[in-house]
Amino acid sequence: MFEALGDERIDKLIERGADYSNTEVAGCPALVVFGQGDECKPSWLNNARKTTGLPLDLTTQNSFALLLIAVDGTVYGLGYGTGYHLIPSEYKDARFGLSFAARVADPERVRDLVRRRPGQRGRVDGTWAAGGIPVWLIGVDQQSDVIDRLGATTTGLDLTASRNGSGDIRIQGGIGLRARFGVAPEDLVHDIRTIAAIINEKAPIAELAFVDHMAVVNDTTRREWLDANLESILSSTETACRDLAIAIPEECLDDYHQARSTEIRIGSAPAKPVTEVTMEAIATRASVQKEGTRVASLRKGRIQLYTDQLQRDRLSHSNALKWIEATVSLDERRYHLLDGEWLEFDGAYADSQDGLIEELLAGSSDIELPAWKDGWKEEDYLHFAAIRTQMPCLDRKLISISGGRKFEACDLLGPDNELIHVKQGGSSKPLSHLFNQGLVSAAELQHSSEARKKFSELVQVHGNGRAIPLDFVPSKVVYAFRCTDGRTLSASTLYPFSKVTLGSSARRLRDMGIEVKLIGIDTVAE
Repeated sequence: MFEALGDERIDKLIERGADYSNTEVAGCPALVVFGQGDECKPSWLNNARKTTGLPLDLTTQNSFALLLIAVDGTVYGLGYGTGYHLIPSEYKDARFGLSFAARVADPERVRDLVRRRPGQRGRVDGTWAAGGIPVWLIGVDQQSDVIDRLGATTTGLDLTASRNGSGDIRIQGGIGLRARFGVAPEDLVHDIRTIAAIINEKAPIAELAFVDHMAVVNDTTRREWLDANLESILSSTETACRDLAIAIPEECLDDYHQARSTEIRIGSAPAKPVTEVTMEAIATRASVQKEGTRVASLRKGRIQLYTDQLQRDRLSHSNALKWIEATVSLDERRYHLLDGEWLEFDGAYADSQDGLIEELLAGSSDIELPAWKDGWKEEDYLHFAAIRTQMPCLDRKLISISGGRKFEACDLLGPDNELIHVKQGGSSKPLSHLFNQGLVSAAELQHSSEARKKFSELVQVHGNGRAIPLDFVPSKVVYAFRCTDGRTLSASTLYPFSKVTLGSSARRLRDMGIEVKLIGIDTVAE
């Protein structure tokens, strides 16, 4: 417990008047750290005085306490006030609260859900419903979304809070767990043991199983390879800004929008104050670290949020690595760095898509594409296929619409106006691009009149006499893929991440009323 808090941090707290005590809670060894912040003027006081013209003689002082308690060999931390800020983020179990919520939450009474999607440049989406709503109403992409936080109402738990009253308990699980716990020592330890037993022995609720579809990479060799890959990216600020994205850590989500300045401390150099956290600011500090130590420096480094420019009023903090989102491929596997952990899509979860994929491949297709000669690039094949089939080639002819968005409607336009998307590759990355391209173009054409008009104009110019009505909405999307590694396209040979992204894209297209077909392209020698 002392090691987790750090001697230097405890010494600083004691210098500021804080204290600590070794104790026991219901027979369990425990450490309590408690104290008060320095009495000071609020950071906003001068602004308020200038605006109101009043002296406003105000001061603030925050109290805090942190209880660390070892129950059955595992240490749990309970924060009072801002006490939870004392626990370094590297010591926190990133999935503890979320794992509990997935096993006990009522899927019909979800109160809040925060999620992100790998590859979306750090995008975070949140849904809140005060009274609780069914999880299916939230619109979670269960195949692609990574859940950061889940709050709901639950019942039937053997917790102290449910002994009196209706039995309903409100919980919120993320890195930590927020709920009503017992106050008496025996009650608190009982609640902790109940929570631990549920996490270790109970499977997730069926409707919430998607919460656990991302598995933490525990293999030491693989983690070292992934860290080495990230180390290489961080060697150049330019490369890092291109390949990495900023992602707000779950523990900083609540405070992020209140922050007016940030302190970035990476390596031995003095902390760098900045207005906001950017990839450039982190990458610049990381790139100057000694080769082979950059990732370790980020794990040890800290990013602290403040409410004021003078950096007196602290908010939450996290280690620097948790602010980075990365996606790395190793053969057919796809890994994501989220909240400082390397994650991989659960293979069993990916295999659950097999039925849908076989359905997309089944039966004959109205679309027949010629074989792909070894050595051809994609543009060579599409030019050849367009001549052989008399289908217009619209490859790399982007449509620009309001808001700065651009999209490629399709690579080939089928005889019945099918949107045909073509790709080749020997890994999951090109397949994922293929599936996403089909989904994006169909959505734009279905929802944007401007997109439909410009697509009609595009076909008028490049369609070899074909015409598309101004109100055209796609009714069928065809994915055509050539495997460069000799594989035959099937559910058993698709890469796990590709299964997940294909299943997600196909379901969303079907929800839009669009038929989906998956076909393989044969290969012939030159």
